[in-house]
Amino acid sequence: MKIYFIALTAMFVLVTLDPSYAQLDLEQEVISVPDTHDTQQYIWNAVINPSGYKLSTRFGAPPAGENAEFSFSIVPPEGETFDEKSVHVFITDMDMQVYEHVRPERSGSGMYHFTFSPPLAGRYRVEVIFRTEYGWADMVDDFRTKGGKAQDRMETGEYDVQVRMVPEKAYTGHVATFLYEIRKNGTPVSDLDKIDGLDMQVASWDRRLNDFIYATPRQNTGGPKVAVSIVFRNTGMHRVFAEYRHNGKVQKFIHTVDVGEEAIKERGPGSGTGEH
Repeated sequence: MKIYFIALTAMFVLVTLDPSYAQLDLEQEVISVPDTHDTQQYIWNAVINPSGYKLSTRFGAPPAGENAEFSFSIVPPEGETFDEKSVHVFITDMDMQVYEHVRPERSGSGMYHFTFSPPLAGRYRVEVIFRTEYGWADMVDDFRTKGGKAQDRMETGEYDVQVRMVPEKAYTGHVATFLYEIRKNGTPVSDLDKIDGLDMQVASWDRRLNDFIYATPRQNTGGPKVAVSIVFRNTGMHRVFAEYRHNGKVQKFIHTVDVGEEAIKERGPGSGTGEH
């Protein structure tokens, strides 16, 4: 297995220690990057719309640009339970220009509630994920706004996020690790607030909104570098939404990844087979 290490420092000194791995700046805590073939522990294995579970929603058709209340309930099959505190809600529009991640509040009646202001008119995808006795489950629903005036989406210029992917090309069935470096007004941010104990949370969809993935960092050092590893299942364009919190405010960073076919063996003249 090949492992790479990315140091938490602005000055990088490459030290070759062994053909099997490299390490940067031994004086700092390092972020480990898994080999692209080490997929098992990084696959998002949620069961989509698991049999016997029922998602009852009260989403309605809120006007674009207005704050609206959404509610839903999760009913497990008889004899099964789920972790009521593990529920997350992820929302995007059909063009993946909008992203919202909320932890809904559960009332005494068993209903979950959250508020959201759809900034654009149109249809939205909702992914409700939660932990069952067997792992993560993902229940999918849509809602549509009934028009209205869309909100202007304000972007802050205080934060700058640079992202590098290892390896440089993503393939289905292989680990792609995103190395995010966060700065505020040019200064590295090394005191990120934790969100559910994590430096960052990442969600991704493919262009058909079929391949939803939720991922989190294995190491949470507070920044300025954060590594999140994903195994994509589908080829083509994916939108990746990263969120982090600093000074009490959640910030979002969106980027796009083009995912290719799983590495194909190629035969070179006069040689055996090679593999990406």
